Amino acid sequence: MEIKREKDSLGYYTISLLKDDIQFRIYFGGNGDLYWDILNMRNMDSSDEFFILDKSDGAIYELFYKLYMRVINHQVFQVREVDKSFCRTEEDVKKLYKKIEKDNEELYSHAYFKDLCSDGCVVYHSDNEPYETGNRLTMFLDEASGELSIEINRVSRGYDFLDVCFTHSGSRYSPFDLAFYEHYSDLCEIDLGKMPDGDEGVKKLIKQ
Repeated sequence: MEIKREKDSLGYYTISLLKDDIQFRIYFGGNGDLYWDILNMRNMDSSDEFFILDKSDGAIYELFYKLYMRVINHQVFQVREVDKSFCRTEEDVKKLYKKIEKDNEELYSHAYFKDLCSDGCVVYHSDNEPYETGNRLTMFLDEASGELSIEINRVSRGYDFLDVCFTHSGSRYSPFDLAFYEHYSDLCEIDLGKMPDGDEGVKKLIKQ
């Protein structure tokens, strides 16, 4: 797998993964929203595309696996070190963890949760289009092989690109979109040059 990470004119990283002639990009649009996009380098007119990650992709795979598990198990909120720093006692820390646990549990009753997570799939309808016509992202984990499939379907044939938008505000899935934004930050911060030897699936990194 080839990885390209470069800054755009606004100073945001565009992250590109290339594997078997399938390019998967994660980037910010000019409107400040996050996008996932898949492009088949052999067939530019394709309407449905898969990008497959497996354990040989090392640290990259681990970050996508973490994202999938956070969403499918409605564990979006996490205890941050900065929040713990405001706790004066051990009892305060316990209360913080209980609050986060309660907040995550309440996500199970989110209006869109059963639509977003069902039968082991995460299905996210693009926020920048009506639910019925926007492109659709599907993530599925094959527990036997460990393969994580990322698929984008072009629902509306009049739509030009195979991309899915996670809007910065007003997402129908809020706060689940938070997990995708934090995942992007993790991809920007990871030091791929210091990955362990087991990450042999990552062949190339270009940083600019």
